[in-house]
Amino acid sequence: MLADGYAGPAIVKVMPAASGSTMMDEVTGIDIACRMTMRALVPAVSNGATAYVTPFSEMAASAMGAGSMDGARMTEAMNAVQAAMASLGIDLGVMPTIDLRDNGDDAFVLGMQANMVKQLARLAMAAQGSAAITDASGTPCSAAADASARIACAVAAMGRAMTGTASVDATRLGAMMQAMSSQDVSRVSMPVMRADGTLGMQAADMANAASMQAALQAAGMTPAVASGSTAVMMGRMH
Repeated sequence: MLADGYAGPAIVKVMPAASGSTMMDEVTGIDIACRMTMRALVPAVSNGATAYVTPFSEMAASAMGAGSMDGARMTEAMNAVQAAMASLGIDLGVMPTIDLRDNGDDAFVLGMQANMVKQLARLAMAAQGSAAITDASGTPCSAAADASARIACAVAAMGRAMTGTASVDATRLGAMMQAMSSQDVSRVSMPVMRADGTLGMQAADMANAASMQAALQAAGMTPAVASGSTAVMMGRMH
């Protein structure tokens, strides 16, 4: 517990329970076992501070190494990850869910959220189908026992691409980026906070505007709003 009025740095950690923990798979749209711990950095706690725990936030946490929990170093690590992943449009401050309930009238934000979902799906696909992302011994993550283990392996590999709060292993990073960029996003199950406030998975071809518009309408948008939003969202995705 943080003391009242605490305004220093913090780390948010999400870890599985002893058994039964699951996570949503953007590839299949079904829940799979969760066997990994991921973290997000908060350089300064405040009433408005947000932290989204994703494989990309775990990259920044890994960059910290065993050093002290320092806000300036956290900011440096987060900036380094965003710079390294700039070609994929990664922004650690973006929710990894398309939120029609709270952002349904802001197509720009929805586009950034859709892009985060798209890149997470690419990572899950690369973990399971690419030989370029490997474990610490050089064995492809795709050779792991199941989808959960393959994704956990890829997340760990992403962390190893960071060699410090302001430095990366260019070879590892390049292999990871290439593996992700080459994935086909024609069949993605997108996590969507629907207009009615329920959370679900919506299948879509994230490279096709008509498919994206149909998914938004199925999640509760009117045809007119979905049409206008889709054009903006498609332009925000990498």
